[in-house]
Amino acid sequence: MALKTLLHAALRALRHTVYPQRCVGCSAFHPSLSDHEMLCPTCRTVWDEAKAKTCPDCNLPGAKCRCLPRYTTLSREETRPPISAYYHLVPYHIPTVQRMLFSIKDGHDADTALFFGRELAKLCEAAIEAYPLTPKDAWRIAYVPRHPARIQKSGTDQCKNVAKEVSLATSLPWIEVLRHTGYKAEQKLLSLDSRASEAGQCYRLKRGTKAKIADKYIILIDDILTSGATTAACASILKENGAAAVVCITVAKTENKRK
Repeated sequence: MALKTLLHAALRALRHTVYPQRCVGCSAFHPSLSDHEMLCPTCRTVWDEAKAKTCPDCNLPGAKCRCLPRYTTLSREETRPPISAYYHLVPYHIPTVQRMLFSIKDGHDADTALFFGRELAKLCEAAIEAYPLTPKDAWRIAYVPRHPARIQKSGTDQCKNVAKEVSLATSLPWIEVLRHTGYKAEQKLLSLDSRASEAGQCYRLKRGTKAKIADKYIILIDDILTSGATTAACASILKENGAAAVVCITVAKTENKRK
């Protein structure tokens, strides 16, 4: 892990030597930017204010909010939700946040993925601290896989990229254990209930990976938490195949406006 971290950092430093660094929030060049401060002063203010915004239900900032999404389970047979806790950084409705998330989906933006990875690493520490009797080497980083057609079109899987950065920042191993089988309908056209039904059918455990999650504590990385259906579907698969616990950590959380 140490060698990978050093190589990763060296390649990034080389890239920034050859190409001036842009702000990951607005994409503008700025002389104050570095590998340690990746937001220009204006975007830093916007980001810090976004992190400080309080949840309308619990009145706590995102990093401390533990409010549950609409769907914590997709099966009536599940007596307990498969996810032990939910963590997120910022609300989704802020334009700068939306622009940053779009850049890692379709812009191949490695710097923004790095930024998100470092920010989410702080939430990982909080999640691990909630299990004081669990050794750190029992934890693994997993991620919600992207639709294969979207990967083919964009050439990237944003949650996988962010999960790698979280792994580097936390020194926790990341694992590829879930696969996306493909949606049958366009998600943005569906109601929340229909999306939940679709999500329950779209994820599977990768063949030969069950041993990687047996008795492990899984931090499940996703970019945006909307209804909770996707993360619930993925977490159910992980729990059914032997994971000791699953914690969901996302960059942003939306308000559920559609019925």
